[in-house]
Amino acid sequence: MIKITGVLLIVTGSVLLGMMGKLRLKTRIKTLAGLCDALDIMHSEILFLCTPLDEIFLKLKKNSGPPLDEFFSRCCQWFESESGVPFNKAFRRVLREAAYLNLRAREIDLLASLGNSLGRYSAEEQTKKIVFTRGQLALHLSKTEGDLEKNGKLYTGMSIICGVAIAVIFI
Repeated sequence: MIKITGVLLIVTGSVLLGMMGKLRLKTRIKTLAGLCDALDIMHSEILFLCTPLDEIFLKLKKNSGPPLDEFFSRCCQWFESESGVPFNKAFRRVLREAAYLNLRAREIDLLASLGNSLGRYSAEEQTKKIVFTRGQLALHLSKTEGDLEKNGKLYTGMSIICGVAIAVIFI
């Protein structure tokens, strides 16, 4: 009875690990798609309405779902605190602490570079940077969607096979 319980726990654990890998890819896709949408909103707000950054981030916080709502909420906290830290440094810090977004280093660098431009240059220059960043994030989104399609079933299948193989070894 103990062996059967052990085998079930091993197989269940390995399947859960595979499902977590697939879930991480889905979270990345959701985050990247949400960031692309947020950059579209930011582009429109800056170019056509000349909306101040604090209002833009407040709007993004209200209109975004998890996990981006937390990210934009932390950005809004910087605007409310008026801590004397420049926006680009605060934005970079929020990005570094945003492991829950499942972004890769290149994506974080892209967003940090965008943060260096926001609020510092003319509306046209800011929107050019937004368009560039959005295009790069869209490429990363497309690649991640391909990875999910290609590797999603692989993660689940391999985790089941590995779990069963380990269970057979222990029996």
